[in-house]
Amino acid sequence: MLATYPEVFAGGGIVAGLPYGCANDTSPVLPTQALQCMNTGQPSGSLPTGLPGGGLPGGGSLPPGVCVFFPLLPGCEPPTDAAEWGEFVRRASGHAGPFPRVSIWHGSADRVVHPANADHGVLQWTDVHGVGPEPSARDTVKGQPRQLFRDAGGRVVVESIRVAGMGHGVPVD
Repeated sequence: MLATYPEVFAGGGIVAGLPYGCANDTSPVLPTQALQCMNTGQPSGSLPTGLPGGGLPGGGSLPPGVCVFFPLLPGCEPPTDAAEWGEFVRRASGHAGPFPRVSIWHGSADRVVHPANADHGVLQWTDVHGVGPEPSARDTVKGQPRQLFRDAGGRVVVESIRVAGMGHGVPVD
């Protein structure tokens, strides 16, 4: 909702979630794109061919979901380019800004949604806000590490909190 309706929200939280655009399938039977993204962080809609020799025999690219079962296959590594992640959000609504502030919470021991997805979310939203991927400040919240990313005016536009040892869930205290 933050990506598709950014003009409606001043801010929001992403808790044990995926970066926007990482999965685009809606199959209730076998959501392979969602599973792939949850396990690897790789957006299946932009899978590169990635195999030695230029891809699959006869050409083509990896089918959606293949990285769920073969995450070490070349081409299954997630994008690390912040602009690529940010582009998913920019294309979602055509909104020129300002974008909502974002707080990203994730457990370090999450076995359902890989913790790397939190890092990808940080890359995505720092790019959308036009701030660098290095935090402006680091501190703790109740002993849990927090990173703060500030815009040119000093306003925190993205924060990331990684709850040590927590699995998949909502951090409530």
